[in-house]
Amino acid sequence: MKFTIFFGLSFFLVLLCSLRLLQVANIGQKRLQASEQGLLPRAPEFSVSTPNRRSSVQERSGDVELSTPGLWLALEAALDMSLPMQLEEKALEQRLLRPVREVLPNVEDSRFCSRGARNLGGKNSAREGMIQLAPQRNQKEGLPLRRGFWGFYRGWSPPQHFAASPDNPTGPRILVAVTSCSTCTVSAARRAAARSTWVRQIAEQNSNIDVKFVLAQPSPADRKAALRNLRSEAEWNGDLVVVRGTEEYRNLPNKTLRLLQYALSGTMQWTHVLKTDDDCYVRGHALLSTLRMPAGSASQEQYRCTGVYTGCLENVHGFYPLRNPDSKWYISYEEMPDEVVPWERRYLAGWGYLLSADVALHIVNSSLHWEHNPEEAPGWYSGLHWEDVLVGLIAGDVVGEEPQAHDAFVPAWKGCTVDTAVRHLDVEAPKLFQKLYELETSGAWQAGDVPCTEGDYSVNDYWSWKNWRDGLEGVLAIGEVG
Repeated sequence: MKFTIFFGLSFFLVLLCSLRLLQVANIGQKRLQASEQGLLPRAPEFSVSTPNRRSSVQERSGDVELSTPGLWLALEAALDMSLPMQLEEKALEQRLLRPVREVLPNVEDSRFCSRGARNLGGKNSAREGMIQLAPQRNQKEGLPLRRGFWGFYRGWSPPQHFAASPDNPTGPRILVAVTSCSTCTVSAARRAAARSTWVRQIAEQNSNIDVKFVLAQPSPADRKAALRNLRSEAEWNGDLVVVRGTEEYRNLPNKTLRLLQYALSGTMQWTHVLKTDDDCYVRGHALLSTLRMPAGSASQEQYRCTGVYTGCLENVHGFYPLRNPDSKWYISYEEMPDEVVPWERRYLAGWGYLLSADVALHIVNSSLHWEHNPEEAPGWYSGLHWEDVLVGLIAGDVVGEEPQAHDAFVPAWKGCTVDTAVRHLDVEAPKLFQKLYELETSGAWQAGDVPCTEGDYSVNDYWSWKNWRDGLEGVLAIGEVG
């Protein structure tokens, strides 16, 4: 009798194990098929010491992030403008439409900078929103499957950029979001030069700074060329983010607002975001210094965690619309009548400005609200194609109408000081990247001011620089036709 019971139980256990193995094999086969079709990207793995690099195995995956941290897709899918909106994207947008105080309830907590936004985000994380939406995913919808999605059911999720670790220092955690062109050869050269110079320096010395290159989607006519040009970058680097919208100059407001949405994801812990362009050189330690409280400040905080909108006040005369139809920056009267123009409102140059999370969230929250309720938008909103002006106008609601100009953000016509954090190189990028990197790594730049130009003009003289620049072959004159 005992032998019969033992034999029966053994047979039952063997049967259960066999069924489980068949189930696992079936799931594995389905994943393999999905992966071969480019629908199931491998989950990214990040090194704590170099947060901008994926492991050697993952570097060759060819995947990029789409709109949201952790939403890894095949490059072909991310560049496809017809790809359906993913649940992670919907969850993030729903979260960012909430009142600012609900999204960042502890932004004024003294621990916000010392521990990072991720630890103080409350219940409003994008991942939590995804957990609520995950059961709604229907494979019949034709949406790409991702390992991160399976993880919601198996208690596993891909590691994020900033895992808690003794190696991660306290203080601000900055996302450097570099806007770049997905279809331009010169932009590819700039990204390559940046990775081998200042991005490398940051990865080695500033583990609380993360760098991402933000691309928009190419038009259908340019998609094949973009795929061909970006494939090797996607395979060897883990730093490409694709946001929705066409890759064109007049669509820069959309690209900028979407990169801010990316920066505000609840799964990250960025307390600040630097929006910069691929023709700029960034110094991590100097960037952190721009956030330090001035000596003798009444505040007990070491860093400015809120109310930050700082950069270069390059246009001291403020905003006015250019009515010349041949201008690259043309704004017609129909798009923005004179009576709604925010005349002479000052703003920071678009090639590099630093925002704290609360200011970035206000900008995103306002723009999303106006997109959903256009009748409540200011008269200038729909016709404004200058992203730096747009950001400055909305940020003014939080920080005041006068921008926070900072000498560490240096325009292309000025010299580099020991405190320079962001230097706009303009037409001298990417060839100057290596020179500045050598000055940095040799210690010369930390010791004092350095020459940061090779152009034939007088440094610190705007008109001398402009005349030299505009006279170069194939260069669009500043403020003129294009």
